[in-house]
Amino acid sequence: ELLENIAQVELAGSRIKSTTVQTFGISLILFIVGSVLAFFVLRQGKFVKEGTQRFSTLLEYSMNPIEVVDHEGKILYVNPAYERWAGKSTGELIGQPAFEGVRLVQGGPGESFWPLVVDSLKSGKAWSGDVEIARPDNGISFTLLIISPMMDRSGNLIECIAIHHDLTERKELTRKFEESQEKYQKIVESSLDGIVIVQDGRLVFVNSSAMKIFGYSSTEEMKAVSFSETVA
Repeated sequence: ELLENIAQVELAGSRIKSTTVQTFGISLILFIVGSVLAFFVLRQGKFVKEGTQRFSTLLEYSMNPIEVVDHEGKILYVNPAYERWAGKSTGELIGQPAFEGVRLVQGGPGESFWPLVVDSLKSGKAWSGDVEIARPDNGISFTLLIISPMMDRSGNLIECIAIHHDLTERKELTRKFEESQEKYQKIVESSLDGIVIVQDGRLVFVNSSAMKIFGYSSTEEMKAVSFSETVA
């Protein structure tokens, strides 16, 4: 019996030793796997942090006014350029309708902007177009507005990023150019002198006085001939 007890004790000891070795091996494997996973998680976290910092820097230092808007069209965030452009602080803008006073340049009067674009954003499509914005000083600004949607995994609209590119100065220059062109055209059309524009030997413009001087019944009839046929 004593020998049997000793044999059982030795067997139990060998089993305990074997179990201990197995447990140590499994623990070591789990430790290695955990360390590798932790390394990749930390590395990924570093990349995410760097990407977030880069995105934050882009927003903060962008010269274009940028706002982040929720799915109801209310402001969640504005960058410093937007604050300067709007003439209001972040505290005054957060939670307010993002597109109040915004109207499509080609839209009808009184049309609310957000309902016109929200369906396109909910479908995951970005929207862009020229808009005019009523200013606090009763002036009007013109911008190229680009709105990019951010969707969740179910395809629902969460937020969107709106970027304004100010076109006010360009619009003003275009308006002045058109006005000067109109004045120039009126001067040329009403001149008593015959004025023509020749391009590649062809008459591309003829004013009324030139038509009368050369004896044509219409400016189109005179433009149908070459310039060399009108002079001797």
